[in-house]
Amino acid sequence: MKEHVKIKMDEYGEKHRFWTDQAIGQFGQATNLFFIINAGFLAYLTSSDKMRSAFEINFQGNFSISNLLFMMSILLSLLSVIFSGFTVLSRLHDLRLTRHTIWIRRKSYRKWEKDFPDNHKTLPMKSFVKEVKCFANTLLNKKYFIVDEDIENWENLEIKFEKLRERNLLLGRFSWRCLNYQIVFLILSFSFFIASHWA
Repeated sequence: MKEHVKIKMDEYGEKHRFWTDQAIGQFGQATNLFFIINAGFLAYLTSSDKMRSAFEINFQGNFSISNLLFMMSILLSLLSVIFSGFTVLSRLHDLRLTRHTIWIRRKSYRKWEKDFPDNHKTLPMKSFVKEVKCFANTLLNKKYFIVDEDIENWENLEIKFEKLRERNLLLGRFSWRCLNYQIVFLILSFSFFIASHWA
């Protein structure tokens, strides 16, 4: 590789690392911010006087749109909190696996003096079911980790490492998707709450 090309590639690599760090930091701050807003809003909803009246059963057959909208607001706020939890858990496991892949790269390079391809891993974007399965499997099963014995066999190591990278990517996507759902449900919850006062 020509020297000026190598310098330019290193420069792009540094920029990529910098903006990746920025994105991770902003992602964590956004997750925390929306969780705090939502937790406070849910606490307000469940402690308000309207909460009691919304769940009262009226045997006279009178139907209250206002109460229904208020109950929908509570449900959506609760869903937002749940997705907030998914976001945090998925992101923590994603970061843990990122650290693990770097450790595996180091250990395998020391053993074999070969590195894994650094190409960008791609998967079809429409993979929500796969993301959910990956998230559930990551929480319930730890067999995906690469141990020292796996490093002794390069072919097997390559296969396991590629699966680890795929898991990493799916967890990352799932984190972003859950953050989006968290925000959408929170906005809808606010909207239903305001509508319940106009109905």
